[in-house]
Amino acid sequence: MIFEATGQAVVFLSTMYAGLAMGLGYDVLRALRWTVRAGRAVTAMLDALFCLFCLAAFLFALYRANTGRLYLYTVLGAVCGSVLYFAGISHLVLPALARVGRVVRSGFLALARSAFMKKMTK
Repeated sequence: MIFEATGQAVVFLSTMYAGLAMGLGYDVLRALRWTVRAGRAVTAMLDALFCLFCLAAFLFALYRANTGRLYLYTVLGAVCGSVLYFAGISHLVLPALARVGRVVRSGFLALARSAFMKKMTK
């Protein structure tokens, strides 16, 4: 009985880590959406990408920790991980990601302008 409870705790923590990864993935895509000033079509594509990422992260954690068996505590682990991420460090990570996105965007725009200007002066 002790081994079973220990195994369940390991599986719960594994799916909790997957939930944390899902929260981070959401913030990365949210910062990307802000950076590129996405319209409806791009937002829909990013949302679909997020759903695929969540499915892959959850199934990977489920397969690695529990040989693919789905129990209520595995779903609760992923939900708890996401809630902990958003209640804990999301408010610190999202502004940093947005700042990185703005720097990358401005660098990309400067590079594109210089390449365009070189082409126009020839």
